[in-house]
Amino acid sequence: LLADPGVDAIYIPLPNGDHVAWTLKCLEAGKHVLCEKPIALAAGEIDALIAARDRTGLVAAEAFMVTHHP
Repeated sequence: LLADPGVDAIYIPLPNGDHVAWTLKCLEAGKHVLCEKPIALAAGEIDALIAARDRTGLVAAEAFMVTHHP
């Protein structure tokens, strides 16, 4: 998927401990990311994700639902 030019975005439903590494790999490969929650297990990991998102200009989002949508 990472090398496929026909894929624009990747959904990450992997075990929690793999979320950061695979989100970073996807962003570096030029893919938008929708990652299951939690997107990271530590605050410092979020900083790395934000930096990668800003550097690549891609979307990195956590699949988060709220009980009541406005």
